[in-house]
Amino acid sequence: MISLDTRHFDRVLSVDETSGAARIWAGATGPKIAEQLRGTGLALRHYPQSYEFSTLGGGIATRAAGHYATAYTHIDDFVEFVRVVTPSGTLETRRLPSSGAGPDPNRLVLGSEGMLGGITEAWM
Repeated sequence: MISLDTRHFDRVLSVDETSGAARIWAGATGPKIAEQLRGTGLALRHYPQSYEFSTLGGGIATRAAGHYATAYTHIDDFVEFVRVVTPSGTLETRRLPSSGAGPDPNRLVLGSEGMLGGITEAWM
């Protein structure tokens, strides 16, 4: 078993204003994400009961639901890309919005509970 401390991976790395997406490190908590997105016109809109303490990577790994959000509440609805460090190397999915057109590689990681590796960042 490996324990991964993502406490210092807590930043919004970039914002794509055209697509309305942000590249975020997996250790960022809800308040950190909201603070760093302030002024960009974007918000994650994922509000689980553990909002203040849970990390983006933890939410993806557990397939978290946002109980305090309206309409779309599961983190699945927001994931466009994930980077996972695995024992065999790095897994990166293609950055695409959710679609019903075929299998979604992000689904391998969503809810994986870290079995495949450590989630390090995501486009949301």
